[in-house]
Amino acid sequence: AAEYALLSGAAITSTASQIYGDVGSLAAVTCEAVSVGDATNTWLISTQVLDGGRLYASSLAAPTPAKLKAAAFDMYKSYDDAIGRTVSAGSDYTNFRGGIISNKTVFLPGVYKWNTLVQVDG
Repeated sequence: AAEYALLSGAAITSTASQIYGDVGSLAAVTCEAVSVGDATNTWLISTQVLDGGRLYASSLAAPTPAKLKAAAFDMYKSYDDAIGRTVSAGSDYTNFRGGIISNKTVFLPGVYKWNTLVQVDG
């Protein structure tokens, strides 16, 4: 899962965002200006995925679906581990910044939990 900047078990739809790095989805990927990346049909490109990043979806040719399934397994396994952890006593990591974070937010090592939706702004 670490090889993806964004990995989702659900569909990813973007019309105004830019992502740096590879994007993986076990469902559909809908972005602006998507085209087939190469003749093997194992990845896609988009003007919204920057820094040489590629789009990977489970509907593409092998070995992409198997790689995404393995990455999703790792993601869910990590989630299960994280959900069982507790926020350190005395830390300010619960509902950090009111759930509004950006790519400039500095996270110190620790467990962060929110009781609300988290909004990530570029």
